[in-house]
Amino acid sequence: MSTNIFDYLAWRGDVSFQECGMNEVDSLILSCLSYIRFPGIVPDISESGSVTIKEASEAFFSQDKENRSTRTKEDERLLDISPEIAACFTVLFSGF
Repeated sequence: MSTNIFDYLAWRGDVSFQECGMNEVDSLILSCLSYIRFPGIVPDISESGSVTIKEASEAFFSQDKENRSTRTKEDERLLDISPEIAACFTVLFSGF
């Protein structure tokens, strides 16, 4: 049994939503990512368009550390590995 999100991703990270659908843990992961601030990276609610998790992650980590805003270090780690998770390949961010 998985003990945390990262164990779950190590176990199921190669499975896409198309293959197995989305479950409660996947929802939790996306929820955690929604708390990360992406000013100037992800279009806000008044703008059109979207970015992939990979694009958001690359832009986020290209900023100086003092300009990054996350709830926890684990959220930052989650964003760092998310572009490599099969289920996240097709996820788009918008309206932040």
